[in-house]
Amino acid sequence: MDILTEAYPGIVTDKALVEGDWSVLVRGERIFWAGGRLLPPEARERSDAYSPHPFFYYSGDYEPPLPSYTEEEKARTRARLERRDRDPPSRNPRFFDLIYGIRDEDSAWAHQISVTFLGYRLTLHRDLAERVARVEDVLREKMIDDPDLREYVDSLDYAAGYSWRLIAGTESRSNHAYGIALDFSPRDYGGREAYWLWTRDFYPDWFTLGWDRRYRPPESFVRAFETEGFLWGGKWFLFDSIHFEYRPEILLLNRSGHGP
Repeated sequence: MDILTEAYPGIVTDKALVEGDWSVLVRGERIFWAGGRLLPPEARERSDAYSPHPFFYYSGDYEPPLPSYTEEEKARTRARLERRDRDPPSRNPRFFDLIYGIRDEDSAWAHQISVTFLGYRLTLHRDLAERVARVEDVLREKMIDDPDLREYVDSLDYAAGYSWRLIAGTESRSNHAYGIALDFSPRDYGGREAYWLWTRDFYPDWFTLGWDRRYRPPESFVRAFETEGFLWGGKWFLFDSIHFEYRPEILLLNRSGHGP
């Protein structure tokens, strides 16, 4: 709860223990930490119907060490992924709805703004426009002396932000629906894998792929976004290497030394 108030100052306030659960006010509405879920009062009694709030470990390394797998560990991981397919995560959207002022598709669209980022048109939540502008300033400065970064930016085919949709394979709202997730797609992936869901169709043990087989932006690109509170999806177990999303609470939690 302390991390949430720090991550969203003036929006998340008034941490308090209420009726046995820690809680915060989000734009004046009470949200409870109920069994590891961030839930409005009416959903507290059904907390088991929702997945835990996604607080997770996020490495400070550009290329975190990837685990090696025995055959037994591969089998267990495949079984865990099959269970996820059968019972995908179900997230209550109310916390982020309140953070970003969203009720439905129309209200989501009303909060978006179109900007130019490194020459590409990008639609995102208006609250993030200044952050993304600062990222662009940093990258333009670095591009002067960083040929790898210039080559990467020139290789991009498009940049995408807002899109009213669900997380693939689930009934939970994607962060693209808030305009807080951004994708930067190149014209050519160079034979490397960018997204676990695309990869698993022809490589069942996709989670064993090393960094040499995974597509990734240059470190300078990733760091510029992390400085402004964005995560890079290339570090996730369910990797999505073209994806960035604004989740300052995750970075704060991991930097605090009190990770999940």
